[in-house]
Amino acid sequence: MRERRTGAAERAAVLDESCARHEGLSAGVKEVLQRAAIRPTRLRGVHGVLADLFHVSVETAPLVEIASDKRPSTLSEPTVKNY
Repeated sequence: MRERRTGAAERAAVLDESCARHEGLSAGVKEVLQRAAIRPTRLRGVHGVLADLFHVSVETAPLVEIASDKRPSTLSEPTVKNY
């Protein structure tokens, strides 16, 4: 049991690190996210990528991907009327 928990914790750490490095995103999306983190007032409308807005099970994830038109790395921002 202890080995399973250790393995799960290690996998979770690897996934967290991958998310922090924005692995799997295009260079342009990575750059916008990095700039938004450095100067949030300049890019205050950028909230992350679409995939970050959903917390779903592994079984449900393909449905969310289909609903998002297979573009989970699309940047998320508020509508223009919010400004």
